[in-house]
Amino acid sequence: MSNGNLLILIQQSPFDPSSGAAHSTRHFAILLAQLGWRVTCLSTTATECLRHDQEHENFLQSLGWRPGSANEGLIQSGVFFEFISARQGAEAETVVKFKQKAETLMQQHRPRFLLTFGDTPVERELRKYAQDRECKVLFTLHNLAYQQTHLDYVDHFIVPSDYLATQYPKYRERMSVIYPPLIESEVIADEGEKLFLTMVNPEPAKGLFLFIRLLEFIAQKRPDIPVLIVEGRASLQQLSAVAEKMNFNISDYENIFISQSSVPSRQIYTHAKLVIMPSVVCEAAGRVAMEAMLNGTPVIVSDRGALPEIVGDYGVVIPLSESLNATTRYPVNNNEITQWADEITKFYDHSDYYIKMASSCARYAREKYSSSATKTHLRKLLAGLS
Repeated sequence: MSNGNLLILIQQSPFDPSSGAAHSTRHFAILLAQLGWRVTCLSTTATECLRHDQEHENFLQSLGWRPGSANEGLIQSGVFFEFISARQGAEAETVVKFKQKAETLMQQHRPRFLLTFGDTPVERELRKYAQDRECKVLFTLHNLAYQQTHLDYVDHFIVPSDYLATQYPKYRERMSVIYPPLIESEVIADEGEKLFLTMVNPEPAKGLFLFIRLLEFIAQKRPDIPVLIVEGRASLQQLSAVAEKMNFNISDYENIFISQSSVPSRQIYTHAKLVIMPSVVCEAAGRVAMEAMLNGTPVIVSDRGALPEIVGDYGVVIPLSESLNATTRYPVNNNEITQWADEITKFYDHSDYYIKMASSCARYAREKYSSSATKTHLRKLLAGLS
């Protein structure tokens, strides 16, 4: 029996591999469908990796999207996804089409709930349009971007951590903490030999300059440790350019491997032995850490934002000096990497320690971050708002 219609509106593709917010939105959609909601997700095809726009549209077409056909959507995991094609230079046209389609869907489906994020003028107009039709608006906060903004036309907020909840006290009475949703079939890896020290999305906010110093240490002192770098918003070319300015040439070292951001998460963790997140900004959550732990892959994280909360007592947390932040540029003092290097070598050199940490983090994550736990939270939230 269906609970009714639920509409999701976002102005980027929910299949964007470089966006945690996109991942969360799509996984929320799938879990809500499993709970018995008729879920429609309208989005554009835009991604945070602008260099991949056409590549991403080709990917969506490989899933079954047929732009220009009578039925332009695709059905996946019980969710109907519709897309407005986004092209650089035609942003205004895309927004108009998105707004028109969103209003049409609300008129036709009369959803009980709208799940969304973003606060452009059009997004605010659509939230008001929904509330005027007795549709309750759920707004997912994924970062700190709205601390100085008043978000109008919202019935309830969803945040991905207790940490982020503390950053928005004015909304606390109508806010729920639900950790980023994970779909096990997309995240749990096949069995494979655990080899790589892995970092995802090495951009400045994620600790790029500290990471390059770590790469230098590993390449020179521990060439037996293979490193896997997974592209995100930043490309290999951008990473290499920064490294070269720090007098480190990535291509000179055979133990450093690169993976594109389009590679499914579960494939990354098949051979990941250890994941590091040296973020220098206050993270709203820590999806990569959650995914790794769910696979029994130990994690080392910085002490920024929600990362200590996400790993609990089942990961290694390393404090960063206050001088390391989003504006930090090279060179990073070698003293900053000492504890990171020590912890990495400890995981690789002491098998008993590694096995203990891998086992404990998997048990913790499967209890706290499983899809069944998330569905329990969603069911309770929507029942309370109905």
